[in-house]
Amino acid sequence: MKFLVFFLLILKILFTFEEYIGCEPCLGVVNEIKNLDKNEVNIYHKLAAICEKITLGKQPYDSACKKYMVHEIDTIMLKIEQLKDPNLVCSDLNFC
Repeated sequence: MKFLVFFLLILKILFTFEEYIGCEPCLGVVNEIKNLDKNEVNIYHKLAAICEKITLGKQPYDSACKKYMVHEIDTIMLKIEQLKDPNLVCSDLNFC
């Protein structure tokens, strides 16, 4: 959980400097994750694509995002299942 907070703080700082922070990117990412099939063979490729989208391909954020997504996708999916609404998920993550 501490890593999640740290990771989201880094993303928030990155997006602040890029003037890209806001609800829309977060909502888009949550919707993309919601549409993923957890049993799909190429889920890791799709997670990598999501990371590239939210980090704009900037290192080291992109590699940190990919590593986090691979290890924590079950936790992220559970949060999305529990809260259902992307607005609530992003609000809970302090992006909205």
